[in-house]
Amino acid sequence: MGMISHMITSNKDNQHKLKTRGMFVQPKSYSDIKKEYAKTYNGTFEYNEATVAEIFNARRELLQNRKTTTIKTWTIILTIVALGTFIAYNALIK
Repeated sequence: MGMISHMITSNKDNQHKLKTRGMFVQPKSYSDIKKEYAKTYNGTFEYNEATVAEIFNARRELLQNRKTTTIKTWTIILTIVALGTFIAYNALIK
């Protein structure tokens, strides 16, 4: 019984360490966040052995990656909408 409660507590602690807040879309589960951190570091990221500074740096890098991805996505969407509007406007004029 003690091992299960420790595992639950450890999982909750890890979730609180990695939780981010902001206007960008974030994964909901701990396993998704863990996969994203591993992808950021091109391999595995040892959460239990990581120091606070390492977690902070990983989180900062991950947020920067999310931000650049979001900016690229919105740039593409706005370009497509502007191009579509231009084509529709020219089609209505002629």
